[in-house]
Amino acid sequence: VAKLMRTIAAEKSDKKAATDLADAILSFFCGMRQCEIERVREGDESVVVNTEEKFIRVIKVKGATNGADPRAFTISEQAIAWMRSFDFKDAVRRKNKKFRRHLVLWAKKADVKLPKNAGRHTFITMHAAAYHDQALLTSLVGNTEGVRVKSYNGVEVEKNGKAYFDIKP
Repeated sequence: VAKLMRTIAAEKSDKKAATDLADAILSFFCGMRQCEIERVREGDESVVVNTEEKFIRVIKVKGATNGADPRAFTISEQAIAWMRSFDFKDAVRRKNKKFRRHLVLWAKKADVKLPKNAGRHTFITMHAAAYHDQALLTSLVGNTEGVRVKSYNGVEVEKNGKAYFDIKP
């Protein structure tokens, strides 16, 4: 992930690369779903990203039309550092409908293997390994305990989880 992020960041002066970097930060370092990241472009009625106060409020969460509640969480110092490394506010507002395709190309350029569900799933796996705080993880990503237990708990070791959250620009 460090190699991938640094490869994208190396070209952040390009507007398309900057938009990919913004989406990668929200995915890999905030654990947001792709549909939620796309909704950032709709404005504060859908998703509030407040870098000054360091929080994100996802109003239009997955299942919002079926009554799912919004969630809010504090942006990690890691994600804030990445966001402050370029004009994140401008980049995150630009449409990026082909982000996953772009990410595959970035991974190829970085010469790294990109698992199919990299991003949010990597964040959840590493957070579970690093912090062992299920309540916090639920507040961040909105998963149920059952999903975490079956898919993420015990998949990675604490040392690697902590190293993941030390990836900085």
